Amino acid sequence: MGITRSMMLMLGPFVLVGACYGLSTPRGTAEIRNLAEKAWKATFPEEGPDPEGTEFPDLGKVEARPRSSLQRPSLFSRPSIIADEVTFGSSDDEEPGSTTQQASVGGERLTTQCERTADLLREKLPSECGVIVRAPFVLGGDGTEAQLEEAYEELIAPITRTLSRCYFDTPPSGPITVLLFSTDQSFQENAQRFDRRKRQEYYGYYLREERRVMLNTSSGGGTVAHELTHALAHFDFPEMPEWFDEGLASLHEEAEFADDGESIRGRSNWRINHLLLGLRRGQVRTIAELLEDPEAVRPKLDAVDYAHSRYVCLYLQERKLLTEYYRALRDGHSADPTGRRTLEALVAPKTLDEFDREFRQWAVKFRPISWRLLFETQRL
Repeated sequence: MGITRSMMLMLGPFVLVGACYGLSTPRGTAEIRNLAEKAWKATFPEEGPDPEGTEFPDLGKVEARPRSSLQRPSLFSRPSIIADEVTFGSSDDEEPGSTTQQASVGGERLTTQCERTADLLREKLPSECGVIVRAPFVLGGDGTEAQLEEAYEELIAPITRTLSRCYFDTPPSGPITVLLFSTDQSFQENAQRFDRRKRQEYYGYYLREERRVMLNTSSGGGTVAHELTHALAHFDFPEMPEWFDEGLASLHEEAEFADDGESIRGRSNWRINHLLLGLRRGQVRTIAELLEDPEAVRPKLDAVDYAHSRYVCLYLQERKLLTEYYRALRDGHSADPTGRRTLEALVAPKTLDEFDREFRQWAVKFRPISWRLLFETQRL
């Protein structure tokens, strides 16, 4: 029995991944389904769901989500990035003149708007909360001003700088409010205070109309990066298709800065489990359907659709096409609102169907993540 169990533990993940791919094609059979179920139970005997029964827990929800992260924490150790250095687009060789003067005037106007927003925020937050202005951001929360300054320097400024270099050319023209709460209780109380929301299942959200980010910072830096992507994209590409908006934001839930700090790269994370299960059950649409379906996130399959969108963005990133696709999609949106023709041109001479098949072959090479390992990591 010991030898058999050891063999199953060693070979189980490989059998499962192979079965996921097989079941995403017409070759999937009941026999492979049974093998996949046995492999899963052998690999995760105490935690794995029955593939035909219980769903994976939705780790996007606060009850069951591991800490999301931005790797290379040394880049957060007092980086040489201050408010004046958070720039958008390329302006290194800009000639002195009217453009710079206009930017200066615009910056002063934005700072004034941020100060007004901060005054209103102080009236609404409990008296013990801190508020600081680092235009275009107004930061508030249950920490001191010194703690908010640290959050700005170690998270918000570096994330903003790298996202703007990778994607966003248009700077925010209005204040972005970022509220950070260090405990779930504080987050829930303030979600109710500001938005009359009942208990929030998620660690953060962005309100487009208010240009406000609400964050439970106990989830780690990845949640900050996710919501900041939404907020900054709002100014640079307000018409971004929903699937890409969610895919690009969730890509940064688990990410790392490059060694030079000039770019940010997504990494695989817990959403791979939802994608693999969706492939196994035939719930993952083709990439063409993902782009063209007006319902980008299906209510009963939202975990699968978020995972699909995220991993399409990760696939584009790994092929060094993500930044190019973002800019081409943004610049050509009026002529190609779904982004299908833009993607077809980018991957040519391959067809979109060929690109989709290659994406699936790539996706099923990932190993599903142990829930127990994730939660043990979170408790450390």
